[in-house]
Amino acid sequence: MAASNSSQPFMQRFAKLSLAIVAPLILISFSLLPILQIFNPPQVNPSQLPTEQLQAEVEGYQEVLQREPENLTALRGLVELQLRLGQQQEAIAPLTQLTKLQPEDPSYGMLLGSLLLQTGERDKGLSQLRQLHERFPDDSGVLRELVRAEVETGNAQQAIALLEKQLEVIPGDPSLQMQLAEVYARSGNTTQAIVLYDQLIERDPSDFSPLLGKAMTLLSTASEEATRQEAKALFDRAVRLAPPQQRPDVERLATFYSQGNIRIANPNASPTASPAPSSSPQ
Repeated sequence: MAASNSSQPFMQRFAKLSLAIVAPLILISFSLLPILQIFNPPQVNPSQLPTEQLQAEVEGYQEVLQREPENLTALRGLVELQLRLGQQQEAIAPLTQLTKLQPEDPSYGMLLGSLLLQTGERDKGLSQLRQLHERFPDDSGVLRELVRAEVETGNAQQAIALLEKQLEVIPGDPSLQMQLAEVYARSGNTTQAIVLYDQLIERDPSDFSPLLGKAMTLLSTASEEATRQEAKALFDRAVRLAPPQQRPDVERLATFYSQGNIRIANPNASPTASPAPSSSPQ
């Protein structure tokens, strides 16, 4: 279900905030691109404002909510400012209220699930996203977010089952196959991942995503020079084919993986990563 018109301006201000709460450079990160694309960068960068001014605005919204606890504008403004101030835990309560007041809009529920996971409430976060998926089984964004959460919390097999079930409904869907390949790679099932990536590359040689996924998978599991050269060639193709606005992120991923920062030790272990590059995706 698309976001309601009333919430769209609020959601458009969350590009940077969303990037701050999703997982760093991991194989499944590119499944989140369609979610992030519903957000637009803010026209004004509130991070340049003094913290005291932002905090004063927070208190202003809180005063409004004491009088009008269901004021949507105040709730949205409060959540936005609290996240910009790094007050993720404090943002959970008003965001929970938003999900109750706007139950037809899954965007709030997805953000709430991500925040709960980010703040260490994994069981609550997973429960939130699973319930959201039950309510919106055909929403691809909800499914992507749930799959990401399942993988991050060590439930890769559950994520695979979710995607395989959805592929029974939409056979051959390239987006679902791409996500499944990423989960296979993340869980150490590299042979199955590469088979899927190869199928996707053959189907659409102009798509940079499977090239990138296969390159990352190869560098995450092998150190032979021939494999590294194959991965480098795939990275180079992915960079050339990536849209201009995503090319810098692809180049950073290529550098990150080429330096050996992510490795999959065995099929039963999650990949381990060195600290991500200091530059954040724009």
